[in-house]
Amino acid sequence: MVAKRQDQLLAQGDLVAAALKKHESSIGVKQNTFSALRADLQSYRSLDSLFQKQREARKKKLTPEQQAIDVEALDLIKQTKNIVSREFGATFNESWEIVGYTTNLRMPRYLDEREALVGRIAAFLEDNPRFENEGLGVTAVRALTLHERFIAARSAAKDGKKELITLSSDRDAARAQVKTSPLPTGPARVGAFPLSDDTARPA
Repeated sequence: MVAKRQDQLLAQGDLVAAALKKHESSIGVKQNTFSALRADLQSYRSLDSLFQKQREARKKKLTPEQQAIDVEALDLIKQTKNIVSREFGATFNESWEIVGYTTNLRMPRYLDEREALVGRIAAFLEDNPRFENEGLGVTAVRALTLHERFIAARSAAKDGKKELITLSSDRDAARAQVKTSPLPTGPARVGAFPLSDDTARPA
């Protein structure tokens, strides 16, 4: 019976590969040769390793690029609010709406909200250059650049999800290919030929 668990399936594959390496010439194996099975096993292991790494990375809420951009965005939002508050006041009022705030001056909680606010700040600074301060990094150019990076990083994150789905499909195909090999059905046999103690080990 072909194993269902990954570790057992790979162990069976290694067992068969070891046997094929020693016996395939003498028994005339033409298909599912040692070289073919070894390539299938290596492909499966490689794809599974890559899949596991990318899946772990996807578990994080933000990609490394999004995290880096968000740090800069938090600084831009904070510095902009400090500068603008000198004229608009430290509490929310209608004047703040053109900056991008709608009900209060709290830091937006979610990434997409901070992305939107950075975009509004870019437009505000472009229309009101008197609020820019290059020394503090509060400029329309910086805000616009950050907003564009936000958009690009969000798109890349979506592409990463699609890539993970494709990788999962490729890994499943590689696993299926390994399972088509003549894996052992009992502890002492591989396909139609017996294994001695010295062949029942991976090469």
